[in-house]
Amino acid sequence: RDEREEEEAIFRQLTKKLLSKERPLRETEEVLAMLDLFYGAAAVMHEKKWKLPQLTEKTMFSFHDARHPLLGDAAVPVSIKCGDRFRSLVITGPNTGGKTVVLKTAGVCVYLAWCGLPLPAEEDSVVGKISSLFADIGDEQSIEQNLSTFSAHVKNIISILEKSDRTSLVLLDELGAGTDPQEGAALGIAILDTLTREKGLTLATTHHNPVKQYALTAPGVETASMEFNAESLSPTYRMLLGIPGKSNAILIAQKYGLPENVLEKARKALSEREVPVEDLIAELNERKAWLDREESEAALLRKKLSEERELYSEKMREIEFRKDKILSEAEKKAAALLEKAEQSSRDLLKNLEDAAKSAVHRQIRETGEKVRTERKKLEQNQEKRLLRNIPSSGFTPVVGGIAQVAGTGVAGVIESLKGNRAILRAGAMKMEVDVKKLVPTEKKPKSITVQEHSSSAPDRVPPSVMVRGMNVHEALPVVERYLDQAMRLGYDQVTVIHGRGEGILRREVHALCASLKYVASYRLGGPSEGGFGVTVVSFRR
Repeated sequence: RDEREEEEAIFRQLTKKLLSKERPLRETEEVLAMLDLFYGAAAVMHEKKWKLPQLTEKTMFSFHDARHPLLGDAAVPVSIKCGDRFRSLVITGPNTGGKTVVLKTAGVCVYLAWCGLPLPAEEDSVVGKISSLFADIGDEQSIEQNLSTFSAHVKNIISILEKSDRTSLVLLDELGAGTDPQEGAALGIAILDTLTREKGLTLATTHHNPVKQYALTAPGVETASMEFNAESLSPTYRMLLGIPGKSNAILIAQKYGLPENVLEKARKALSEREVPVEDLIAELNERKAWLDREESEAALLRKKLSEERELYSEKMREIEFRKDKILSEAEKKAAALLEKAEQSSRDLLKNLEDAAKSAVHRQIRETGEKVRTERKKLEQNQEKRLLRNIPSSGFTPVVGGIAQVAGTGVAGVIESLKGNRAILRAGAMKMEVDVKKLVPTEKKPKSITVQEHSSSAPDRVPPSVMVRGMNVHEALPVVERYLDQAMRLGYDQVTVIHGRGEGILRREVHALCASLKYVASYRLGGPSEGGFGVTVVSFRR
C-alpha cells in the first residue's frame, strides 16, 4: 500500500506539472497535427500524382479526368462539371455503368477541396464556392424504423429541400425510384425542377424516360449518359455529356444468362409509347459515336496541321536567319569595299593635291622667307638708327619706374626686368622691350596715353584675326603680319579664325606657326573656343 500511495503521489506531481504547461502543449499538439496534415497532403501529391484545384468565387466545379480515391488508377477517369452552363446534370445509362461512382467521385472531390487537400484529378480542375453538400445515395430501407426504399428517399429529399441553399451541392441517386414508374418520374421532375430553380447545384441519376426528356429541354439542366458497348454487352464507364442513355436492362439481363424466351417476352412487353424514346436515344448514341469518330479524326488533323505549321514556322525562322546572315555578310563586304574605295579616293586626291600644290607652296614659303628676312633687316636697321638717336642720359630703368619707348608715344610703368628685357605696362597693354629702348619721361602714370605714331607696329590689334573665306595666298601674309604685331604688343596668346572646310588653310596656318621662332606653341581651339575652326597661338617670352 505504501508503494501504491507513493506512485499516486508521483503521478499527481507529474500531472500538476503537465497542467501548468497545458496551453503550450495543446498549441504544440495543434501545430503537430497541422504539420502532419501538410506532410500527408504533400506525400499524396508526390506518390499518387494528385493535384491542387484552382479556386473561384462562382458556385461551380469542373473536374478533369477525376477518379474515386478508393478505386485508384484502375478506375476509368471521368470529367464532371456543373454550374457553368447548367446548374443540374441528369446522368442516365445502364445499371453497373458507373452512374453512382460519378456522383460519389464529385462529392469526394468537393469535400477534399474543402479540406484544402489535393484531388485525384488533373491540375486544370476548378472548385468554386460550395457551402454545403447533401446526398441521397443507396437503399436506406429500415424494418426497425418502418421505412421502405421510397420512404427513405422521400425523407432524405425533404431534409435536403429544407436545408440546402443556392451554394449547396445535392447528389441524388436513382431519382424517382422505389415506387410506381410514372408517379416516381413525375416526382423526380418536380424535385429536379425545384432544386434547379431555387437551390444550388444538383447531380442526379435516373432510369425514367420522362426525366430524361425533361433534362433534354429544361433550361439550366443538362443530360449525360454512361457509355455502353452493345457488342460486348458491357459498360465502358465513360460519361458522355449532352447525350441521354438507355438503361439497356434487356441486354444486361441477356449478358447474365436470362433465358431467351423470357427476354423475347420482355421485348414484346415494351409499350408503344416507350419504344420511340428508346429508338431516339439509340439514334442519338449512334450519332454521338459518329461525332466522336469525326472529332477524333479532326483532332488528328488538327494535330498534324499544328505539327506542319510548327515545321513551317521553323523553316521560315531558319530561312529568315539565313537571309539575315547573308544580308549581314553582304553588307559587311560592301562596307569594306566602300571604305577601301573611299580610302583610295582620299589617297589619290591627297597625292594630286600634294603634286599640284608642292610647287606653289614651295614658292610661297620661299617668298615668305624672303619677306621675313627683308623685314627683319629693316627692323634691325630701324632699331640701330633709333638706338643711335637716343641721347645718353644715364637713365637706369628700375621696377616701378616710369619710362617711354624711344621713338614711340608709348610710355608706362616698368613691371619687371630680366637681363636686357623689360616688361612695360601702358594702360591696359603690356609689352616686352629692350632695356636700351627705354628713356626717361616726365609724364605721370595716370596721364600716360598711347599716341599715334608711324612705327612698324600699330598701337593695338584685336585678340583674334579672321581669315576664313580667304585662299592660302591671301591668308598667310595677313596671319603672319597679325602674329608679328600681336607679339610686339605683348600679347601672350591670340586666336586665328580660319574655319573648318577641307583643312587646307588650317594646315598652312600651322606650317606658318611652326616656322616662326617667336611662336611657342599652337593648338586647335577647345569646344568653347571654336573647335577645329580656330588655332590658338602662344608666344615665346
